Amino acid sequence: KRFERLIDKKRLESNTPTPLQFKSIDCSLFCFLFSTMKVFQALFAISSLLTTQIAAFSAVTPSGNAAGRMTNQGGAPEGMMELFPVEPPLARIEGGGGTIRTYQIPPGAERIQYVLKSEGRPLKARVELWLGPIRQIHYCEIDMMDGNKTPYRATLKFKPVGTTLRIGTTKDSAGEFPLLAGVYIPKPDESKKIGKITEDTFYANERVKIQGGAIEGGNGAVRVFPYDASVKSMQLIIWSKDVGKKSFKALIEVLHGPNNKKQILDLQCGGGSQPYHGIIQTPGQGEIRIYNKKYVEDGLFQIAMVPFEMENFDNDGATGNWYD
Repeated sequence: KRFERLIDKKRLESNTPTPLQFKSIDCSLFCFLFSTMKVFQALFAISSLLTTQIAAFSAVTPSGNAAGRMTNQGGAPEGMMELFPVEPPLARIEGGGGTIRTYQIPPGAERIQYVLKSEGRPLKARVELWLGPIRQIHYCEIDMMDGNKTPYRATLKFKPVGTTLRIGTTKDSAGEFPLLAGVYIPKPDESKKIGKITEDTFYANERVKIQGGAIEGGNGAVRVFPYDASVKSMQLIIWSKDVGKKSFKALIEVLHGPNNKKQILDLQCGGGSQPYHGIIQTPGQGEIRIYNKKYVEDGLFQIAMVPFEMENFDNDGATGNWYD
């Protein structure tokens, strides 16, 4: 005991930690090392997740500039690059009838672009634009035989008041027809450029009026636009700006043969002063048939059907695009 008291006295004089203090220091050091290890593990997990996300984004984005911008190296025509400057990443929406993915559009945005396709199965989708919880200002129900062969692209114009876009599968998709959807909100300068392309294309080509039907029911006037095998895709621009500025409803059918419907679009736009611009893929020879689904009093609208991509064969057998 005398020896222990002497040792303790020497430790106090030399400020040497006691065994209890040694234990406290060892425990603190162990906790510090353990915490540091956990931090490094978390950083490694985050870096692995970011690497996976970047790889997945690269897998669905064509080769090009930053932000998914398409170039001719990825096979995108120049017209597609101007009208759809960015190829958005695709998100899978499972079938099952009523599966929905929503996209909140920020206030100030006045235009949105979306692309819909499938993995070789039928494409059955419904696109809705909502202003508030109860007011639906646009919908487009799409039914296609092969969403990989004929993907659908469209540009929506609306007032910059903050809206919500909903994309989902239809009730008759039966749980076995998932779809891939991509949405892009253009920047203000891009939106103005896209709007100018739409307006110039609409007024530079023949505009056909389609009148509504009787109030007793039934579809209104019908217009048919045939195309040959050299037309790969068609531009569809519907606008009632010069014929009353009313909302419009249209049924659009892409036919191969006398009455073989390969693609069906059931479209409604609540703002007649806002144009609707879509791209319909047209492989092979056929025709596009359009019905006016509204009444004769307020259902009049104008439509411009213009080739978007074409194959022109010259004497050497080379191919080109209609805008070259």
